[in-house]
Amino acid sequence: MRKFFAWLVPRRFGTRLSLLVFATSSVPTFLAIWHTYLAGNDNAIIHGILATFITALLAWAIGGYSARTIERIAEQPAPPHSDNDSHSNARFPVPQSRTVSNNVPQAEIETFAASETERLLEATRSKLRKLNQRLKHEVDLRKQLEKKNLDSDRMFHDIIDFLPHAVLVIDTEGKVVAWNRAAEELTGVPASAMLGKGDYEYAIPFYGKRRPVLANAVLDPNLLNQDLYPEVKRRGNTLTAEIFLPTLSPQGKYVAATACPLYDSNGNVVGAIELVKDITEYKLYQEKLKRLAYKDHLTGLPNRLVFGDRLSREIARAHEENRMIAVMFLDIDRLKLINDSLGHTLGDRLIKAVADRLSTTLSEANTVARMGGDEFTILLTGLEEAEQAISVADTVLAELSKPFVVDNREIYLTASIGISLFPEHGTDVETLVRNADAAMYTAKEAGKNTYRMYTPSLHAELVERMMLEHDLRKALENNEFRLHFQPRVDMESGFVVAAEALVRWQHPQLGMLYPSQFIGLADETGLITRLSKWVLSSCGQQLAKWRQELANPIKLSANISAKDIHRSDLVHVVEQVLSETGLDPSYLELELTEETLIQSPEDAARVLCELKDLGVGIAIDDFGTGYSSLGYLRKLPIDVIKIDRSFIKDITTDADDAAIAGAIIAMAHSLRLRVVAEGVETMEQLDFLRKLGCDEIQGYFVAYPVPAEQLVEMLEYDVLFGRRTKLAA
Repeated sequence: MRKFFAWLVPRRFGTRLSLLVFATSSVPTFLAIWHTYLAGNDNAIIHGILATFITALLAWAIGGYSARTIERIAEQPAPPHSDNDSHSNARFPVPQSRTVSNNVPQAEIETFAASETERLLEATRSKLRKLNQRLKHEVDLRKQLEKKNLDSDRMFHDIIDFLPHAVLVIDTEGKVVAWNRAAEELTGVPASAMLGKGDYEYAIPFYGKRRPVLANAVLDPNLLNQDLYPEVKRRGNTLTAEIFLPTLSPQGKYVAATACPLYDSNGNVVGAIELVKDITEYKLYQEKLKRLAYKDHLTGLPNRLVFGDRLSREIARAHEENRMIAVMFLDIDRLKLINDSLGHTLGDRLIKAVADRLSTTLSEANTVARMGGDEFTILLTGLEEAEQAISVADTVLAELSKPFVVDNREIYLTASIGISLFPEHGTDVETLVRNADAAMYTAKEAGKNTYRMYTPSLHAELVERMMLEHDLRKALENNEFRLHFQPRVDMESGFVVAAEALVRWQHPQLGMLYPSQFIGLADETGLITRLSKWVLSSCGQQLAKWRQELANPIKLSANISAKDIHRSDLVHVVEQVLSETGLDPSYLELELTEETLIQSPEDAARVLCELKDLGVGIAIDDFGTGYSSLGYLRKLPIDVIKIDRSFIKDITTDADDAAIAGAIIAMAHSLRLRVVAEGVETMEQLDFLRKLGCDEIQGYFVAYPVPAEQLVEMLEYDVLFGRRTKLAA
């Protein structure tokens, strides 16, 4: 022990003590460093080395401080010895026989040194324990950070896998670090074959040729200067491009690529991300829209835009060559009725069939275009005279009159054609088309299935027609319509038993207008349904008035159109009229033409049955013109057949008309239907119909349509035999 303190106390005491403290405290630190090394934590190893270095400095400082303290104590003079001083030996309990040169006992010095060394060692151990705890805390934080990074990486991959578009991510070396499911589906290449690949290795399955993907161009802007991406657009650090990739499918695919750099928390570029969206359907749709801009989508014919462009060029050429060209405006007759009765799908197929027939009928030098709906235009070039255009019009009408077979249905069509000529009827596109259109309306008014050449007077007629349409829309609001009544006379008694309500328009400037002057216009503009509703309501009011004034009221019939058949509220309107007026429904009779019945058999049958359930009478007008059979009519709730005036006109001189009228009357009676002959104008016709057994007659021989007051006066007389009776109350 003495030798130990003798070795410890000399000049080298501080150095040796420092080495002793360092050796004692560095053991746990060395073990912690070794454990960290085995765990592969480089940062923790650095922290351990720093801690060891700090421990060495502390040990060296503690040793030096302890040595200097002991030397100062040793150099102090010994205190005076006193027997009464009991504390002297207590502080330095060393043997009395051994003392230092300065009269300090050696045992006391050794005891002090040991206690100071123990205290310093304990302080060092405490600091080392705290340092180890701090290192352990840092290791735990590092593990948590690594777990968070792992979770973030997994979340990132889950997010890009969820995206509906292809995504690839590359690092700064150009290697793929992410390849989502959409990219696999787009290219057919799995992620396992792409991760870790770089440069051109993955550009081939993605872009189809040896050029880097757009993400690589983000990392190396010089790539954009090599004409590899002439379609690229730049916005800041983001690059976008639409690219056709021929290798992604047999037909190739269009993609929209967007790429931008990725940054770390310090703003350094760590890679790039590219999003690739399949826009093939969008591109194909764009191409389709371009085609539709010049082609009619239904028929494939040139549209209005192309027709106007070609007509403009032909006008310029005809002006230079001093030649004639013609514009034909063609409208299919009654196509709206076919759409309403057979459906728009069949109507569209019929329009397609008309377009095909026009294309095959006319030469390739001529242009056929569809203007829309049921309207077509035809451009005829190289004409020498107007008769050539008329000849083409005759040929077109003849071809269109041949039957069309659509959905196993045989359908007959007619058309109306208007013709205008350059330069006689106009020198620009708009004028020529407008004048041909005006001539077409004249053809329709002439009975359809014909053509008309434009004349200067047609423009005035077209303007008049537009003004009439404008006035017609206000006529209902201004209460300008009136009802006149044409009586139906019983052949046996000679008295009026019913009357047909016929509408008249009391125009403020033009005076009284008859149905032939405005009914067609009302039907074309869709105002016919409002007009029919007014007629039904007025008939109900008139019947209610006659029920109060007359002892034996007569029946009153009102006409309904094809549009009325398709109205969803027709039955409701009739029911409402009966309810408001309190009428006996047997006094109200509704007439519809045979043509309407044939064109819309299913709708007509349904509506007629519903009307019959209300107790309303049903009459078929213009019978014989629609080629229907009485065998078909027996399936419908019909009460009256009205023979068309075309069979009555020559009934006394034409054996065929007489035979047809006789057959209709006989077959109708066999089905227990009453027969009314329309258009009776002579006594000879009346006598012939009486012999055939016709039930009622109607025509100018009996009376013209008259107001309600005059009709009431006629009810007092036997208009056929001149007998007088008192029917009025």
